[in-house]
Amino acid sequence: MAEHIKLQATSVWREYQAAVVDYKKGEAMASIFGRGLRQWGVIKPVKAARLATLESRMQMPLLLE
Repeated sequence: MAEHIKLQATSVWREYQAAVVDYKKGEAMASIFGRGLRQWGVIKPVKAARLATLESRMQMPLLLE
């Protein structure tokens, strides 16, 4: 059971890191190009929501009963 939890946490962490890299690439491209800045305004909320979802999945739930 502990191994399963560890693997799941590692998987979410890797997914989160990939999402952060993707977010930062988009941010960098937006700062280079004017047109990219407009597109970033549309794409940013989607990427930010994905990061927030992954951050909440990384939080350990308290199983209090």
